[in-house]
Amino acid sequence: MRRKLVRQFWGSLAVAGALVTTQSAMAQTAPPDSSVAMVGTTLISVHYGAPSADGRQVFGTLVPYNQPWRPGGGDATTFRTLRALKMGDVDVARGTYTLFTIPAAASGACNGGGAAGPGVLILSRQTSGAFDPAQEAARVPMRACQLADAVERLTIRVIPGSGSTGTLRIEWERTRYDIPFSLVR
Repeated sequence: MRRKLVRQFWGSLAVAGALVTTQSAMAQTAPPDSSVAMVGTTLISVHYGAPSADGRQVFGTLVPYNQPWRPGGGDATTFRTLRALKMGDVDVARGTYTLFTIPAAASGACNGGGAAGPGVLILSRQTSGAFDPAQEAARVPMRACQLADAVERLTIRVIPGSGSTGTLRIEWERTRYDIPFSLVR
């Protein structure tokens, strides 16, 4: 009888430990988020994991400047366009891409619009794994600016503009990156 109770105790303890481990892993996983917008006559979407800053300084420490970084947590951050785009001076074919960035420090406040570069958005043909320069489809300068209020969770949005224009916007902590685009006719 005593052995049975000891086995039940250890079995219960193992189950409780597994539950705590599972809950802890789930808490560390970035919740999924997405943005889908109709720009002109086409649908453009971005899907990503949205980690929280949790009081940490993100850009320049957690996310180093001037090094490739895949924004988001968990699975690859995907960007999909059903039509060809012009991002800056770069032609982007219709399709699905993994997003990477090379973040740079923002120099001015967002109410001033921010300056283009030196941050870079990279559209990659790869769908998972570490950054591979051989899979690059395009590199586009990003406008960087400093936000007045901090953004706790990483946010990536497709923002329709007028007509066939829009902006891909990445915000986290006190930094905003904007990548304007237009549909190719």
